[in-house]
Amino acid sequence: MVTQEGNIREQKKTSQFWYDIAEWEEGGTVVDILETRWRHLWESVPDHILEIDTQGTILLINKVLPQYEIKNVIGSSVFSYVPDHHHEALRKAITDALETREMHQYEIPTFAGGATTWWTNRIVPLIHNNAIVTLLIIATNVTSIKEKEQELSKQNLQLKALNKELKTQAKKLRFLEEENTRLKAKF
Repeated sequence: MVTQEGNIREQKKTSQFWYDIAEWEEGGTVVDILETRWRHLWESVPDHILEIDTQGTILLINKVLPQYEIKNVIGSSVFSYVPDHHHEALRKAITDALETREMHQYEIPTFAGGATTWWTNRIVPLIHNNAIVTLLIIATNVTSIKEKEQELSKQNLQLKALNKELKTQAKKLRFLEEENTRLKAKF
């Protein structure tokens, strides 16, 4: 049962929506304004967003790495930008997204200009009329996180080595204390 208050809230939301559209139309068409908003979002988001077909052909991309040009990337295979030994992970993520119709995620490194860049990739099926028409890949640069994880791993190894050395030295100290006590007892 919808309460009177619920109806009023819905009416207010609807009124606000139409009021906003009326305001927008003063400055341009709704389509123009929405297009401007989406273009700004598309160009400003820090992630790399690709739309691919089910075979991996790039149909749309919001940005590329400096060594590439968007016009050359569109129409090419997404596999061209992934190291060969990571193709299987990408294929599996695409297959899983197609079969389950849910988002799938994986991480891969890419190598360019002597640097390694780590990416977390989320593959999302785009469904229209109950059919998957394309897939989105949302790639987030997680290099700084990976570098911190590697640094933490190194520090943990150093800490383990120091802890082992500390235990060794503690054993030696106990032995020397016992010897000292034994020798004192003799004299």
